[in-house]
Amino acid sequence: MNIWYNSIVKKLVALTTALLAAFSAIGTITAFAAESNTIYPQDTDFIKSLTFSSLSDYAVDGETYVFAEGSRVYVFENGNLSETTLEDCKYEFNPSEESIALDSYLYHFDGDGALTAYNTSTKTPHTFSGNYTDLKQYGGKVYAVKENSLYCFNGAAEQKISLEYADFSATQKISVGQSPYALKNYSSLKFVTVEAGTYMTEVDLTELEDEYFVCGDTVTVSEKKVALLLCETGNASIIAIGDESYILLKSKTEQAEVNCYVEKEFENATIIGNKIYASPYVIIGTSSFDNAAGSIVSVLNKLEYEGVLGSAYYEVLYMTENGTKVGYVADGFLTEYIIEDNKKPSVTPDPDHSEKDNVKTVLLVLAVVVLVLVAVGYIAHIGLSDKRKKQAKEKEQKKPPSAE
Repeated sequence: MNIWYNSIVKKLVALTTALLAAFSAIGTITAFAAESNTIYPQDTDFIKSLTFSSLSDYAVDGETYVFAEGSRVYVFENGNLSETTLEDCKYEFNPSEESIALDSYLYHFDGDGALTAYNTSTKTPHTFSGNYTDLKQYGGKVYAVKENSLYCFNGAAEQKISLEYADFSATQKISVGQSPYALKNYSSLKFVTVEAGTYMTEVDLTELEDEYFVCGDTVTVSEKKVALLLCETGNASIIAIGDESYILLKSKTEQAEVNCYVEKEFENATIIGNKIYASPYVIIGTSSFDNAAGSIVSVLNKLEYEGVLGSAYYEVLYMTENGTKVGYVADGFLTEYIIEDNKKPSVTPDPDHSEKDNVKTVLLVLAVVVLVLVAVGYIAHIGLSDKRKKQAKEKEQKKPPSAE
């Protein structure tokens, strides 16, 4: 008995060590997830300067610039850069010239690549420093290339053409961070203003299972806008305007005082849809209660805000197994609840209820349950096995000696 008992104790010690290791691993995973913050790019991350290493040709059409580098053609237009080929390019490349006369100046190349602007009025020459190529005239202006950069000339003055464009490739690696939890947790209704010139990126809030957001186009806000704040995560805010949701820098938003409350038609209602949302924005990412059909709720407020909210919404108080919560239901997905026998529906706040996120706790509890069940099963199996071995040994000892 003592031998069997000591064996079980040793196995329990080993299992406890394994459990501690498992909890340590769970803590590491939780810490890693917490460190995966949402980082939206800064403005400077989007702005790139157009540079070339082997510029072979160019064309200018007003404020549109076209550059050829080998077989590739780059078109810079309205702050945007696109790429095409020589065969598909719709712009005409003028041939390079040795001399161009414009206004009172004569621009001329010597045989070694030096460019001179000769003032025909004062009879004075000015030689620009450096070696130039590809002297051309477009729309009443003279251009030339030096060190793979384009220059424009005005008499004896030169100006380097510096072109900046927006590159939004950085938005393809924005971590979802804590947004899947933040979007589903109710917080008091907030609206924000987004300042003009702000970059914001369309984000798909139905796809939050991976490490990074599924992002769409990045746009620039042309004028100050009001938006619904869905949540804040890392350095970013997630907002909604109408039916579209965006992610942007938190620093580009400012809380707005908005009165969107209108008269509600009833005090109590029955949910005829299947979901209640943490924000007045219907999408799977903001769903906070997925089995709401038939629930009796108290109607706190009715909200309408054309252009910002996609429809009218009701702010409701509802019951769950974890207590009372507040959420939103779109107009058309609830109907008035008729109170019978003067009995009011039981939808009252629980003063001890906390709205804190319990996801991590639930995961840890589930891990404990699973590991304990495994431990109990393992111990039972070992105990039964040892008992069978003991019974077999006793039976063997009770056998009479065989006759030889």
